[in-house]
Amino acid sequence: MSRPFDWRHTPGLPPFTAAILTFLYAPLLILVVYAFNGSRMVTIWQGFSLQWFVAVADNGDIRAAAINSLIIAVAATIASTLIAIAGALALERGTLRFGHGAVAGLIAMPLVVPEIVVAITTLVFFSALGMHHGLINLIIAHTVFCIPFALLPIQARLRDMGTILERHHGFRHFVG
Repeated sequence: MSRPFDWRHTPGLPPFTAAILTFLYAPLLILVVYAFNGSRMVTIWQGFSLQWFVAVADNGDIRAAAINSLIIAVAATIASTLIAIAGALALERGTLRFGHGAVAGLIAMPLVVPEIVVAITTLVFFSALGMHHGLINLIIAHTVFCIPFALLPIQARLRDMGTILERHHGFRHFVG
């Protein structure tokens, strides 16, 4: 009797895998090494230096951009997680019967639409509304974009978990 095919024992797979990983990660390794280059020329190594990291740390515009990124990330993470929990509970435990597939498709839309299309569409939408608030627009856009990435795993976990916790802790009246 023959053994079933096991792809892990394919001839040539380990060297092929090593070549692919080298192709993918070697440029990153070279970038990290040359980040510590003391030369102004990228291709000429003049010794180990931290001067470029100091230059970035001393740049107020880069510091302000990093702080803005942290504000947007924290706000969008908290907001999208809370909205995703509410949405997952509503979809999984709610009474919506008609249009459930359409709602699920709309929620999953940012997963299949290219990010550049979402970004341009969001910019056009905010411009049409006359919203030119900078950070607030970015927080809203990131929140909306992140909702499906949180909602779908939460919904899957709710489906697997059942309603035992909700019945035990009395949470059922919030969603039903």
